[in-house]
Amino acid sequence: MVFRFLLLFLFVLLLGCQKHSNDQVIEPKRENSLLKLETKSASVIGINAKEQLALIDFQKPQTTTLKTFKEDIGTLASISIFGLTSDDITSEEVFMKPEKPLFVAQSSAIHPSYLILTFDNDIFAETDYYYTNGFSVGLVHPIFNSGILRKILPDLGSNSFNTTGLRIHQFMFTPQNPEAIEIDPNDRPFAGVLLAEYFNLSQLMSRGMNIHASLRLGVIGKASMAQALQTAMHQLEPKGWNDQIGNDLLINYDLSLEKLLFSGKFCQLSGMIEAGLGSYQTYGGAAFQLRIGLLNGMKNSYLPGLESTALSKNQAGSFWFFVQPAWHYVVHNASLNGGFFNKTNTHFFGHDEITNNLTRFSAGFSWHYRKLGLGIRWTHIGPEFETAKNHNWGSMSLLYTL
Repeated sequence: MVFRFLLLFLFVLLLGCQKHSNDQVIEPKRENSLLKLETKSASVIGINAKEQLALIDFQKPQTTTLKTFKEDIGTLASISIFGLTSDDITSEEVFMKPEKPLFVAQSSAIHPSYLILTFDNDIFAETDYYYTNGFSVGLVHPIFNSGILRKILPDLGSNSFNTTGLRIHQFMFTPQNPEAIEIDPNDRPFAGVLLAEYFNLSQLMSRGMNIHASLRLGVIGKASMAQALQTAMHQLEPKGWNDQIGNDLLINYDLSLEKLLFSGKFCQLSGMIEAGLGSYQTYGGAAFQLRIGLLNGMKNSYLPGLESTALSKNQAGSFWFFVQPAWHYVVHNASLNGGFFNKTNTHFFGHDEITNNLTRFSAGFSWHYRKLGLGIRWTHIGPEFETAKNHNWGSMSLLYTL
């Protein structure tokens, strides 16, 4: 009996010593690291959390040595305001070289890619004079969002969404009778324009603002190849191209600012101010734009549905009608006045013979669904010179997301 009691006493004593030994185990810590590894049970964490919360002075800004993290769901799930608490995290995972900054500021690095085609023609209005034909092809891509030229195109800050690209335009202008042999001094001169446009559209959704800035460089005259194109399109060769506005260099800087004035579920109203300075067009003006339809964010005013599919919350796409009355005060128009450098034009208008206060009205619709965008626009413009008529033309734009 005594022997059994001694065996039981020794067994209990051994268990107690083992438990005491386990309680003395101290986990190694790294004092020279930004992150400290410490494993605790859930009950201890709860008690310490209450004690630390009671000691915190919330009137003072709190600091932390947690600066980086490993992009791993398991690791992130184990980080709390009191440190690392998961027993599954090893020291190698915690003290490895940082891969990413903990906080990444929102910037304009997110950049879409688009291919844009636009075709203008007054055949949609059953006419064939004045601004009679236009074509442009453009590419929006991240490769254009850097360089020296990008620095001269303003944006709306680091939180703005920017789309930068390059477009090539060709515009064609003719008098009312393109086949006329003699010059009519009261009619519009022939003119062809070829331009390369570097542009940036900056959108700040939180403030309902757009800035569209562009730098255009090109030529007017025979070098634009407009004469060769229209000759190929007509059975009778227009003789008046021999007296077109002569070859000259064109350079222009254009800027427009759009502000959202009202936004509803199916309706948006915005106001715009616009200006251009250069040897192609010098002007200033203002416009309003009303959009009605299935809207998705703030729409821009110069391309159909130019929006990031990543920002689109409506999986059904966007579809809206729009009207846009505008007014421009025109100082110079190279297609009427000629260029700045070549003064040997046979037929042109002086700056005092063009209409300074020019009205314009546009209407149409835009549709954007996933990778595709379509825009249809009808434009009416008032007389551009003293003896001119009102003029209308139509436009079709296609957009494909790359």
